[in-house]
Amino acid sequence: MTTWAGLGLDPLTAQRPPTPQAYPSVFTPNCRPYWNAALESLPEQGVPSDMWTQAVRTFLLLCKQANTYPFMGTQQARNDQIVTALRASRRAVLKVLDNSQVFRMLTLKATRRSCYMTDKGFVLRVEGEVQAADPTVSKWLLLKPWPAFGLKSQGVYSKQLDAHTRMIFYNQGANMGLRWRIGYEITLDIMPALPNPMASQVEIENFVLKVLWHHVMLDTRTRKWHRRAL
Repeated sequence: MTTWAGLGLDPLTAQRPPTPQAYPSVFTPNCRPYWNAALESLPEQGVPSDMWTQAVRTFLLLCKQANTYPFMGTQQARNDQIVTALRASRRAVLKVLDNSQVFRMLTLKATRRSCYMTDKGFVLRVEGEVQAADPTVSKWLLLKPWPAFGLKSQGVYSKQLDAHTRMIFYNQGANMGLRWRIGYEITLDIMPALPNPMASQVEIENFVLKVLWHHVMLDTRTRKWHRRAL
């Protein structure tokens, strides 16, 4: 179950459906009208955690459409630094995916996103399960200038895009050359800033995935394939 306590909400409030009064303190007061508008799209009843997820996503979309940065005060500088770095990494990944026309070779079946904390920051990992029509896809991976992955090492083809971003591509073994995993890892030595200094590891990871990363996803669209694919 998703926890939204990392938004600056007390645990009891986070277990109830979102309301106009329960405006997350991580967001700037200037964006409160977008929060109220986001709540109008919610169903009258539902699972509170799902309603919070929908409310936050709609809120971030409305802020994006209004070209308004949503984060608050003392948290803004550090979280803005993280968003800027995540955005640069995602754009680097999109450049490879678009230029190599990867989804002409592969069919995306499912996508998984995860985040785990390190001593200095966190690692965000996005991985898609794909089906290849051509078993020679491993040869295609090495073509230059695109996609130009490196030779396989320890069962994984990889491509380092910059100091923070590494793309990965590997086979799922038992299914020969047809079923693969494609994705990327973004490693940042920056700790997210949450209103609650005692936020748990789960709350911090959830904040990165559901708030900061979702903000980046909205801000890095692509016309060549669906932006939510990876």
